[in-house]
Amino acid sequence: MQIYTEIMYRYQFRQSGYRKKREEKRMKLTTLIIIACSISAIAANTYQENAMNIEGRASMKVVPDMATIYVGASAVHQSVDSAMEKCAQAFTKLNALFKKYKISENDVKSENMSISEDFSYENGIRKINGYKVFKNYKITWRDLKTLQNFLFDAAKQGANEIDRLEFSHSKSDSLEKAIIDLAIDDAVGTAQQIAKKMKIKIGKPLVISNVEPEKFAYENIVRFGWTKAPQYFSLRSGATADASPKNSALFEINPGQIEIKNKVYITFGIVK
Repeated sequence: MQIYTEIMYRYQFRQSGYRKKREEKRMKLTTLIIIACSISAIAANTYQENAMNIEGRASMKVVPDMATIYVGASAVHQSVDSAMEKCAQAFTKLNALFKKYKISENDVKSENMSISEDFSYENGIRKINGYKVFKNYKITWRDLKTLQNFLFDAAKQGANEIDRLEFSHSKSDSLEKAIIDLAIDDAVGTAQQIAKKMKIKIGKPLVISNVEPEKFAYENIVRFGWTKAPQYFSLRSGATADASPKNSALFEINPGQIEIKNKVYITFGIVK
């Protein structure tokens, strides 16, 4: 009888321990559920579900009134000094053209300069032919009417590296501001159209940005950054370019129009 009582006592003790462990597990699980609910509530406050993300677009086409052009010269010779001298002659004549066309020193920037070996491969063997000297200028050209004549004259004077033209407008800053206003109007109009169709009411803007709003929490923040869309084309003359009148069509400049465009993203609250 004593042995049986002792066994029953041990059994009851073990059962009590099991019940205690189960109760602890229940409490931990309940705590986790409460924490999860709290996180969900915080997330709901940070990322509002009752919101409408709208993209507004606008663009404007204008005739450019200025350009950026890259003009330079290169020379190859067996002697470094001879290659430098030949290249320097071209730039002496090019600098004289700047004065002829009344180009300000502030509009001429030295962009690149290099002295390197000029080599080729014969039967897999590297052969040095001489040395190449290269230099070019980045020039801001403010009178497009004279640009064609300048390019023609520059090629005749030995400028054999005419690389690129970038058209732009002298009032690009004010144009960009006007375009962002149009993009905002486009976004507001789209939001109103959607609200009318869906029979809902839109509230105040929560986010105004030119970066997609899903990358940010819904805050009352305005972020702006102006963007450009300049046009480019390349024009390169060979080392032995023939700049005779018969090739004048090569240097003909047709700026056409450039398009400046921008986007804006607005997140509107939806009123219940």
